[in-house]
Amino acid sequence: MDDSDLVGEPVERVTEQVASRGDRDTDDVRAAIDPFVEDGRVTRDGIDATVSDTAKIISTAESRVEYAAGAAETMRETLADAPAIPTVETRRVSFEERLDAVVDRLDTVQATLASVVEQSDSPPLFELGVDLRSASTHAQGIVQTADDLQRDIEQFESWLTDPERRTQELSEDVELVADSIEELEAATEETPEPATLADAHLQTDVFELLVADLRTELDDLAAFEPTGDLDSLHGEVDALDDRLAALRARLDDDPAYREQFGDVLASLAETLADREPPVEWGAIQETLSDHREQLQATRTDI
Repeated sequence: MDDSDLVGEPVERVTEQVASRGDRDTDDVRAAIDPFVEDGRVTRDGIDATVSDTAKIISTAESRVEYAAGAAETMRETLADAPAIPTVETRRVSFEERLDAVVDRLDTVQATLASVVEQSDSPPLFELGVDLRSASTHAQGIVQTADDLQRDIEQFESWLTDPERRTQELSEDVELVADSIEELEAATEETPEPATLADAHLQTDVFELLVADLRTELDDLAAFEPTGDLDSLHGEVDALDDRLAALRARLDDDPAYREQFGDVLASLAETLADREPPVEWGAIQETLSDHREQLQATRTDI
């Protein structure tokens, strides 16, 4: 709908007219056209300035995506000398998928801006405001996503070329899991309530998968040359397996909690059944968090 006849009019009148023409809520219309308002009127300068500001934000997004794509290209070159192992391939695929996704998002906001520019001479004010706000918001999100992607790719490239970094990062992951297992050991040490045992069961399921992932990465790191110091890490991962086995035995000794929380426990087990290392730790942790929330919702003692 062409609202060019309203350009230059007081914002109150424009709001009422646009709302009546499209059967829209006046508050929604007022919010959409607010960037076009100067001195109480909807102006051509206000529209042009908003289009220009949005174009600048999208231009920034384009630059950041280009930087991320450049980092990905450098990564591909570095990968030519890296061993063909699952730990490396999984990360490469993840980065390529993330790059494709952010490029698709950029294409969408670029198309939105192009459509806005085409309509700006005979603007449907409400749609114009909504589209510009949406494009600006999404472009800002793209900037952050592309920056995160570039950083992660560059860190991965450093990991590929630095044996000390590879072993250090794996050591930190081993320590993180060890600390979490220690908390579980303390929680199940005496006679915990059923919900505590069920929660420990969920976490034990996840940590068994994460320790398997650590072992896979540890085995994969041996394919690099030089390998770095991996001997001590083998013993630490073995120790994690032993501690998890002891936790599992502790849970098996007191299985009554499974009657109340069996559905949640079975749901997580089913979700993890097809997950094999290498796995994305963030996604696994989200899955665990979701099931821990379900467990709390299932409790009958609170």
